[in-house]
Amino acid sequence: MSPAPALVVLLALSTLPHAALGEESRTELEAWAARENLTRGYSPWTESGLALEHRTGSRQFLGARWRETERFDARDREAGLAMYQPLVSGWAASFDLAASDTHRVLARRALLGQIEKQLGAGWGVQLGLKRSEFATEYADLRILTAERYFGDHRIAYTFYSGRLEQGGSAPSHRVQWSYYFADRSSAGISAASGREIESVGPGTLVSTDVRNLTLFARYGFHRNWALSADASSHRQGDLYRRHGIRLGLRYGF
Repeated sequence: MSPAPALVVLLALSTLPHAALGEESRTELEAWAARENLTRGYSPWTESGLALEHRTGSRQFLGARWRETERFDARDREAGLAMYQPLVSGWAASFDLAASDTHRVLARRALLGQIEKQLGAGWGVQLGLKRSEFATEYADLRILTAERYFGDHRIAYTFYSGRLEQGGSAPSHRVQWSYYFADRSSAGISAASGREIESVGPGTLVSTDVRNLTLFARYGFHRNWALSADASSHRQGDLYRRHGIRLGLRYGF
């Protein structure tokens, strides 16, 4: 797989809540960069990437992403493609495929499939399964989300159950609140806890207790431009803590 930016013309999925809101047809290009500082003497993690997304008034979503990462002094690159497709009677399906030709820390291949049902009165449920294949083994992740939109707000609870190829399950929980205060502008917070399967170095997957708190925001400061930012604090068991920030710039056309 070539790491050339031309991979961005493939299809990809960003986040299901954004795709599910429904809006007029619009194409957006985003460039982002992120950095996380780790405790216990580990080198910082860095990431940069590009994403191309297209949404239609009928809530369809197509897009692409390409990123480069450096974790534990190992560089990886990854390309992704996916789609979000409304079906009938409040049903929808989404798919996300990612692949890395370097896969030192990232998965060699990862496939996520989700099904969604809108129940009325702002309620919805999502059920998904993700399989990630690493250099030496694979991990499965089962996902169940219940959400509710009311006014300009969204609240959601997600249950995750991860499982290594040879190992027990790793359950975790996440709650999230989002506030959509203007066109293409939003802010929110999420908190997660439980056990998580994480790649902590080339060829090394572990299941540890985790705690995570993330603040996120997006601000449309012009008809065609928007800024996005995330700040997070993550504890990976007794291995290390991560504190990071991600900044992005979007252009719509």
